[in-house]
Amino acid sequence: MKTWTALTVALATFTASGAAFAASSNCLIFVHGTAKDSASADYLYNPLGALNYWGGGVQTATANGARRYVVHYQGSQAWWQAAADVSAQINHALDGGSDGSGGSCAGATNFVLITYSMGGPVVDFILGNATPGDANYNFNGNYARIASSVAYVISLSGAHRGSEYADAACGNGPWFGCDIVGWFAGSCTMSNEWLQTADGYRVETYSSAPDLATYLIEGGADPYDGGCLADPHDGAVAYASGFACGGSATADWSRTSQCSNSYKQETGNFFNVDHTAEDHTQIRTGTYTNAARWCATSDFFWGCTSPGSTVYQQSTMLLLGSMY
Repeated sequence: MKTWTALTVALATFTASGAAFAASSNCLIFVHGTAKDSASADYLYNPLGALNYWGGGVQTATANGARRYVVHYQGSQAWWQAAADVSAQINHALDGGSDGSGGSCAGATNFVLITYSMGGPVVDFILGNATPGDANYNFNGNYARIASSVAYVISLSGAHRGSEYADAACGNGPWFGCDIVGWFAGSCTMSNEWLQTADGYRVETYSSAPDLATYLIEGGADPYDGGCLADPHDGAVAYASGFACGGSATADWSRTSQCSNSYKQETGNFFNVDHTAEDHTQIRTGTYTNAARWCATSDFFWGCTSPGSTVYQQSTMLLLGSMY
C-alpha cells in the first residue's frame, strides 16, 4: 500500500515526465462538502449533481488516466450522520461498483480519498472510529474495512475544526455583523450546527486520531470576510481548521507560520503539504490554474524550509492530476 512519502520521492519525476505512477492502478475517491440549504443538499445527493459540484476538478485530477469515484450524500446532514452514506459508498467503490455518474474504481489497486471542506470531518470521524476500542467504532458503517483498504487521505480546505461561518449561520458569530454575513453560509442546518467551532461539535471530541495518514492542503486566498474568520483563510475555512491545528479552533496563524505536524487536533496522522492562493471554491474546481503554492511549516512534501515561500505555481487539481 503506497504512502505519500513515496510520492515525495516521485516529485521530481512527475514534474519532468508526467504521472508518477501507472494511472490505471489508482482510484481517487472524492468526498464533497456541505450544502447551504435543502435544495443544495438534494443536488449533492444526486450522483451527477455531486460530480458537477466539483466544477471540472474531478476531470482535471484524473486526466492522466486515474480512475475516479465521486461520493454523493445529503450535504445538510451532520458529519457523523453523513458518515453512513459516505462509508457505504467508499466500500462500494472498493468493491468496484459504479458511482452513478460514470465513475468506478474497478481494476484499481491503490485507493486515495480526496476530501473537501466538510468531507474532512466526515472522513476524520470514519477513520477515527475504525479500530475496536475507539469511542464510536463502526458507528454507522464498516469503517474498519476502509481503514485497511485505502492508502491515505488528501484533505482540501478541510473543516476539521469547523468554521466561524457555521457559528454565524447558527447565530453564534464572533461579532453581530458576522451573523448577517453568516446568512450567506445558509441556515443553521444540521451540517452547519455540527460545523461550529465549539468543543461539543468538533470531530476530535468523538473519535481518535485517523487510522490513515491525512495530508493537508489549505487555501489561503484571504478574500474579504467581514472580520468573521480567523486569519489566514480561504473565504470559508481558516488555517486553524484546514491544518487541523491544536489549541483554539479560531486562532490566527499566518502565511509564514502554521501549526506544525506535532501540534494537531489529535496526536498522529495529520501532515502539512502546502497552502495555496486558491479560495474555497477554486481549490476544488481547479480554475485558478497557476495559483501560487506556498511552503508550509513542517513540510515534508516539497522539501522546503522557509514557510510562506513560493514552491510551485499550479492549481491543486492540476497537481493531483500530475501525480496520478
